[in-house]
Amino acid sequence: MGGTTNLHNLSNPALQQSWSATPGPSTEDVSCSLTNTYNKPLSGTYMEFPMKMLTDGYYYTVSNGTFGQTYDVSGQVRMNQVYTDLTAGQSNKLVRVRKSTSADTTTPTGSVLINDGAASTDIADVTLTLNAVDIESGVGEMMVSNDSGFSGAAWEPYNTTMPWTLSDGTGTKTVYVKYRDRAMPAHEVTKTDTIMFNAPPSNARITTVSPNTSNRGLSFAVDIHGVNTHFVQGTTNAVFSKGGSTSGFDVYDTTVHSSTYMSADVHIPLAPTGRLGSWDVGATNGAEQVMPLEGGFTVTGPAITAVDPPEGTVGTNMSVNITGSGTNFVQDNHTFAHFKRDGVDVSGIVVNTTMITNTTHCTANITIGYNVDIGQCDVSVITWGDEYTPLQNSFDVVQHVPLIRSVTPQSAVRGDTLDVDIVGADTAFAQGTSVASFGAGITVNTLTVSDARHARANITISPSATAGARNVNVVTNPQTPSPLIAGFTVEYPGPTVVYIAPNTAANSGPVNISDLDGTGFRAGATVKLTKSGEADIPGTSVVVVNQSRITCTFNLTG
Repeated sequence: MGGTTNLHNLSNPALQQSWSATPGPSTEDVSCSLTNTYNKPLSGTYMEFPMKMLTDGYYYTVSNGTFGQTYDVSGQVRMNQVYTDLTAGQSNKLVRVRKSTSADTTTPTGSVLINDGAASTDIADVTLTLNAVDIESGVGEMMVSNDSGFSGAAWEPYNTTMPWTLSDGTGTKTVYVKYRDRAMPAHEVTKTDTIMFNAPPSNARITTVSPNTSNRGLSFAVDIHGVNTHFVQGTTNAVFSKGGSTSGFDVYDTTVHSSTYMSADVHIPLAPTGRLGSWDVGATNGAEQVMPLEGGFTVTGPAITAVDPPEGTVGTNMSVNITGSGTNFVQDNHTFAHFKRDGVDVSGIVVNTTMITNTTHCTANITIGYNVDIGQCDVSVITWGDEYTPLQNSFDVVQHVPLIRSVTPQSAVRGDTLDVDIVGADTAFAQGTSVASFGAGITVNTLTVSDARHARANITISPSATAGARNVNVVTNPQTPSPLIAGFTVEYPGPTVVYIAPNTAANSGPVNISDLDGTGFRAGATVKLTKSGEADIPGTSVVVVNQSRITCTFNLTG
């Protein structure tokens, strides 16, 4: 299970699941019952699991969910990703994936538009509007390219819009889009659209800015010069932008001195954040397009510049190293670290201490509670009541999903006793607490834990255990990882022959073998006589009486 609100490490796991059958390479119909024990809705929850690769145009349908990305493994397994939402406290929501009742015999229809069908553009970065329909299995994926051969392109989930960059050079540009449905094998269709790409206007542009740098909190005049411009008093205005936004750089007045020279009275506020760094300097000048001077002005000032590590997991205590530029961190309870969203301290993140290394480095010891909402937050530091510019989205609160990643060896025969090494991811293995399971007929004698992700199980496979693949898991209360599906296989032991009667006969015709005794005999067994340098003599009329006795006939003619 996964998703942005999936909280597996809570003392009572937020999401509980129960499968009708273990998904695998032979499964064509599977259901999963989901229960949300959390007091909040869980959105974007997803399951990813293997099912049988279908043929002849059949496909999978889903009830109470939607398909995400799908991909094929070795041409024999279709991996399905299914999304669903659960309300707070919802129980036993049944999500079902099964083979369609009829085959998909149609090819998708669709179209693509560049910039909503515009005839031309002078900007290589465009927006594609994508539309595709398949009335039977549905549209699953698309592939986009500037090349009719789709060189270097890859399949991706179908979307209705996407940003795209046209190929180099001016002239008529064609974008190729290939759609395919969810049938197995899939039906594909290719659609195109064209647009004329003109060289962007470059005759009117800003060339110099003076001064070109300043600290925050200051008001001053800036001289701006251009070439091939036609500045007009009352029409032309200076523009300072960062990432397409002018917020955080106030322009009070613009005075035009000539068609190529103007000055602007500006103010750089102390707050809110987001003003440090490079700004583009341009102009609005009626119908005339003026190319801005990219990075023409730089705002400097004390700010948080680095946070390490950049993420923390729900329910942990950790130390976070914070680096500033131009800061003045001070010990003795005058400097405090903060983790904020929308300017407010994040509920559930407790800053226990802020230890100062020097004026530009400090370490915050924090506790991330189980009640905190996952997602990014800003990191800031306050000294003597003055807050330095935070580093936005620099710390991510995450909730990793524990799972069993691998087991070694991956198989053994019935009756074996052996050690199996287990490797987990984001697990919490603990000696004396963790419990390993390999399915019915397999006894776990001991479990030795090396660390939170590594353990060794000594197991005994019953001589009567059912042969086949088993799921492997290690549960450490309250954590139940996602098991390794079909991670360990029980195999039949190889057959042995200990006695044959009769054991001699003339090479003059058929001889009936009344007793071929041994171990490990199974239905469908084949029998033959072998001798070095001679052709094998196959047995006929083979009857497997039981696991230890076979009767058959050998033709010894010649």
